[in-house]
Amino acid sequence: MYLPSIAYYRAQLRSELGLGEAPAAPVPPTRAIIRGAWGEQTLTVPVEGGRRRLLHTPFRELRLSEHGNWRHTHWQAITSAYGALPYFHFLEDAFAEIYAQPAGRLCDLCASLDEAFRHGAQLPQAIEWLREHPERKLSLPADASDFPSHISAVELLFSRGPETVFYLLGD
Repeated sequence: MYLPSIAYYRAQLRSELGLGEAPAAPVPPTRAIIRGAWGEQTLTVPVEGGRRRLLHTPFRELRLSEHGNWRHTHWQAITSAYGALPYFHFLEDAFAEIYAQPAGRLCDLCASLDEAFRHGAQLPQAIEWLREHPERKLSLPADASDFPSHISAVELLFSRGPETVFYLLGD
């Protein structure tokens, strides 16, 4: 999925820890919703062959299109929406590098963004610690309702950095 939602990551991580089922994908794998001063914005990644190919081609075979300079447009939208958040500048380079890459497969783009998200949120370390300490519970922060579950989880990451795990796994 392209820049998955908070709900998606919450379900994914709970599944990895044996606390629930794997998430369903409520939005198409080529779309993400971000928030900025202007409200919600949907970012859509173009694939070669358009919507018809998206419906009839396995995810691993979908190739990205460079139509409309979408990489630049998406990175500008993300920078405009989240550039002033506390952790953006610490994580910016990893994401900017991904958006600077030439066309390839959609699955590779999604995997790179997922890896940058997980690394930035320090999720591998948190998951390992939680597996070693299953009796521990994470508390949901008081401001958790500030982050709607359908919004891309990068907003949470750029806002809370390593505390992201508390928002994703807190009860």
